[in-house]
Amino acid sequence: MFKKLKFYAVAAAFSMLSAQVQAEDIHQEFGVWGQIMANINVGNVTGNENLKNWRLWLEGQGRFANDPIQFSQAIIRPGIGYALNDKITIWGGYAWVPTSKPFANPNGGRDFDEH
Repeated sequence: MFKKLKFYAVAAAFSMLSAQVQAEDIHQEFGVWGQIMANINVGNVTGNENLKNWRLWLEGQGRFANDPIQFSQAIIRPGIGYALNDKITIWGGYAWVPTSKPFANPNGGRDFDEH
């Protein structure tokens, strides 16, 4: 027991002797990220029993930066799915992600879209 305590005391003493590291200047920024999504059972919406296993996924996100006065990124994701059972659904979809500063490149990069 005392050997362990002695080891930790020596380790703590050596950790205090280590060189100090100075951090870079911190740039603080506030942003807002909003999201809306829907998971739709096509059979329930249409009333068609033959479509009860089909699903639609609709999602939209907006991200605003620079103390949120600047639109910076959006995510638009539609998808279609088929429920194999109550716990497993197979999905396929698409994502469009337009991105601008400061997320694109804060050091002078240009805006870009991801697909």
